[in-house]
Amino acid sequence: MRSLRFRLLISITLVAAIALVAVGLFSTQNTQLEFQRLQRPAAAVPAAALSAVQRSYEQFHSWLHVESVLRQERVQLLLFTMQGRFIAASNAAVREATLANTAEPTLRVSVARPGPLSQEEQIVLRNPPGAVVRNRAGAAIAVLYAVPLAAVRDQNPVATLTRRLWLAILCTLLAAVGAAWLLAGQILSPVAALSEATAAMQSGDLSRRVTVAGPEEIAQLARRFNDLSAHLERSETLRKRMISDIAHELRSPLTNIRGIVEALEDGHLTVSASALRSLGEEAAFLSHLVNDLQDLSLADAGQLKIELREVSIDECVRGVANALSPVAHEKDVVISIRSVGSVYARADATRVRQVISNLLTNAIRLAPQHSQISVSVEAGEDVVRIEIRDEGPGIKEPELDAIFERFYRADESRSRADGGAGLGLAIVKQLIEAHGGSVRAVNNAERGATFSFTLPRR
Repeated sequence: MRSLRFRLLISITLVAAIALVAVGLFSTQNTQLEFQRLQRPAAAVPAAALSAVQRSYEQFHSWLHVESVLRQERVQLLLFTMQGRFIAASNAAVREATLANTAEPTLRVSVARPGPLSQEEQIVLRNPPGAVVRNRAGAAIAVLYAVPLAAVRDQNPVATLTRRLWLAILCTLLAAVGAAWLLAGQILSPVAALSEATAAMQSGDLSRRVTVAGPEEIAQLARRFNDLSAHLERSETLRKRMISDIAHELRSPLTNIRGIVEALEDGHLTVSASALRSLGEEAAFLSHLVNDLQDLSLADAGQLKIELREVSIDECVRGVANALSPVAHEKDVVISIRSVGSVYARADATRVRQVISNLLTNAIRLAPQHSQISVSVEAGEDVVRIEIRDEGPGIKEPELDAIFERFYRADESRSRADGGAGLGLAIVKQLIEAHGGSVRAVNNAERGATFSFTLPRR
């Protein structure tokens, strides 16, 4: 698809070319026609004109009305007496004419020039074709000449060329306006659609999309608008869902705490170690939820504190695995670690341990009994790659892209005791991206899933 700049350049060039060609053709053609008409020899005196002049003289026995007769003819005619005196002309622009009776008759004609000033032009015509006017007795009484007098008030060649030149300019201007109108329609049509969609978005309709069409710049703008609209719609959906999920997550522990406190107040429950333990667990859950939300809020604001330094990634992995080994041992799950040796990356050791802990905790929770969790650390040229592979139920394919969203649980039926608040993987994604790395989840070929993330080495 050609760019808008290129199309504008082509359109302007095309209009200019059409204008130049049109004016040139009109001017050249009409100039040639006019000069051909000026240089074309006069035709012979028409017999009808000769008869009309003769009848007029015989009717009135004078040349009093012969001029009106001549002006009804289509050719330029001059009438002289046999002695060479000018009588009349078929053209009103002729002021005076003289005839030199030599071997070749020569006419000198004074023709009025068009314009605001009264000016005359002298035209010399040599040996024009003529015909003798005779009376009924056959005597010669006058001579009628047919002459190519083009320089007349109504048929002046300069005036004709000027009119046709302006006509060419007018036609070219209309063509340019038409081309500009069509081009503007092509450009403004997608722009108008974008404007309408923007107004709809402003009123709250985030589902509006526009058709990607038009020049390259307009199409790119439409694509970016659609991407922005989709992002805003998704963000709005997530925001509403997050508010609902936060309210849900807070409601359960607060309800439990309130129930325990009311039972203690009413005497249905005595102050005991188990009651205090229940209150402590609910308070711990609330504290953990608040800390997770704070981490996500800081990450969204770009204020998540990350202290980068050279960190041994394999030591972080082994430290977290040792800390979680009692939990894994309860389910008879074995954690195996594969590393090529000491692998270093520029990262925040505390945040890296937090990421590994979240991923390993999820893997242990979902791993069946008597299974194995494999952790591998690989050093690339620019990044360090860590993979955690389990033998659990895996992840449904449609949910692979949503697994790192906030408050998302692959199994909605699980309680918060089994699946947490649904913020762990969202925090993992934020922490890894804050380091400049990436994280992803895929299903294994046989069973289970693999979570992997990368960290830059420098």
